[in-house]
Formats: sequence, structure tokens, C-alpha cells
Amino acid sequence: TNLLNAKIAYESAKRNLLLIMGDDRESVDFDVESEVNFNLAMNKEALTNEAVTKNAQLQALATTGELIDYDLAIAKAQRRPVISLSAGYDYSHQDFGDAGFFARQNSNGLGLGLGISWALYDGGRLSNQKQIIALQKNGNALQIDRLQFELEGAISNLYDQYNNAIKVIEVESENVAAAGMAFESTQEAYSLGRVGYVEFRQSQINLLNSELNWSMARFNAKRLEIQLKQLSGQLVDSLSTE
Repeated sequence: TNLLNAKIAYESAKRNLLLIMGDDRESVDFDVESEVNFNLAMNKEALTNEAVTKNAQLQALATTGELIDYDLAIAKAQRRPVISLSAGYDYSHQDFGDAGFFARQNSNGLGLGLGISWALYDGGRLSNQKQIIALQKNGNALQIDRLQFELEGAISNLYDQYNNAIKVIEVESENVAAAGMAFESTQEAYSLGRVGYVEFRQSQINLLNSELNWSMARFNAKRLEIQLKQLSGQLVDSLSTE
């Protein structure tokens, strides 16, 4: 029963893999590459910088901060005097005919005007507006600091977990080697009749369990590596280069 359930789970995992890959084949009669490569050159500081630079929420908050600065500049400009300049040109022509002292008369002239206005009192409206914008700016800055702090903490935790997972792989690999030698010794002793079937079977199970633990350790390390790349905004780039 356990073997049958394992086969069903294996085929189901293959179908899920095809679904993720967008492969519409119906048959699951294919082998899955079990070799896993790890990026051991990842640097915590570089990952943190990438996460802060490429994070969509931080980019949106930075844009919001720029818009708030524009609003504050506009509000401050309302306190400044407004200068207006006007200019005009006038031309007239009169014809008196033969009866007048002058037969005709022309006149022209250039007119310039300069005005200045300054809102000295607005009932505190502008002051309240500036205070509201300042509060918005401060709140936006606090959001940026909080999100950046959370990102740095998440990267640091994942990075430490990833390095520990790599060390676990090394330990599990040594366990597999030790279990393999123990099984070979037990197998030889079993063939010579020095040990019974129960001991032989237990040694075989120990080897299989150690291999399973090694495989799970590799899976866990790869999962953490993917999470690191996803959080730092490097996942798509890494997929395109692999």
C-alpha cells in the first residue's frame, strides 16, 4: 500500500510539474533531473541592496514621496508675491477733409503696466495645508523605513537559513557515506551467515533513510535559495541565465 501511494504521489508531482511548465502532454512517462546546483557565491549585502532597489512597494513609496514634495513646493509658492505685467500698443487715424486746419491726424503710443499682489492673510488655510503635507511626508518616510527594515531582516534570516541548509547537506552526505559502508559490511556478514535477516534489513533501511534525508536537505536548501532570489528581485534573471 505504501509503495502504491508513493507511486501515485510521484505521478501527481510529475503532472503538477508539467502544469507549471505549460506542457500539455498527457503521459507522465519521463524522468526528472535529480541533479541540483546551488549558488554558493551569494552575498548578504548584495542581496539586501538588490531587495531594497527592486522592491515594488519601496519604489511606489519613493514615487509617493516625490509627489508629496511637489505638493509642498506648490503650497509654499502660494505665499510668494505674484507679479503681473501688461503691455499695449495704441494707434489712431483721423481724416478732417478740406474744412479742417489739419487734413488728417495720426497718433500712436506704447503702454506698459506692472502689478504685484500678495496674499497676506488666508484664515490659516495655507498653514493647515502645509502641516497636512508635512505629516504625509513624515508618514511616507516612516513606511519606507519600516519596509526596508523588514526586507533587511527577511534577507538576513533567509541567508542564514540557506547557509545552514548547505551545511546540513554536507552532514547528510557524510551520513549517506557512513550508512553505505555499514550496509556493505552488514551485507557481507549476512552472506556469511554472521547476522540475521532483521539486522540486514535494518541496515538497508538505515541507508535508505539517510539517502532520503540527504535528498530532503538538498530540496530544502534549493527552496531557500529560490526564496532569497525572489525576495531580492533576482529570480527572473536567474531563470533566464540557467
